[in-house]
Amino acid sequence: ALTWYTGRRDASVEWRELDRVRLDTRLDFSVRASAVLHSGRKIRLPYECTPPHEILEAALNARGIRTERNHFSLIG
Repeated sequence: ALTWYTGRRDASVEWRELDRVRLDTRLDFSVRASAVLHSGRKIRLPYECTPPHEILEAALNARGIRTERNHFSLIG
């Protein structure tokens, strides 16, 4: 299972429930991760307990979990 905890919050998602992990690059270049379940529900992983996105993405891909990258854009 994909598990995490921070302070008094903790959660986990079974691998079979996970459709993909979405990695969103924000304007300040931080990367926020969200677990997207087969049901369509999105669970935001707390930033403070998320490993560096390169390591997280490599580990997920090694398990056969699809990742989706989204970068910010400035539409002028």
